[in-house]
Amino acid sequence: MAAHDGSKKAPVRPATACTECQRRKQKCNRSWPCNHCQARKIAHQCKFAPKKTVRAANSVANDKRTPEAHQI
Repeated sequence: MAAHDGSKKAPVRPATACTECQRRKQKCNRSWPCNHCQARKIAHQCKFAPKKTVRAANSVANDKRTPEAHQI
């Protein structure tokens, strides 16, 4: 298996559902306006926001604490 050096970034994927379908936890057909927003007559609220990126929670490389704090 190849080692990950962190230089490659994952490609940005579009959101899998519009914000209203995400909020209501419904399957979205990704058209504009989507089928659920059309049925609810809220086509003006049918928006596709960029997907949020997930960051490493406790990465040692990104830790801002002093070395003394690590020795506890």
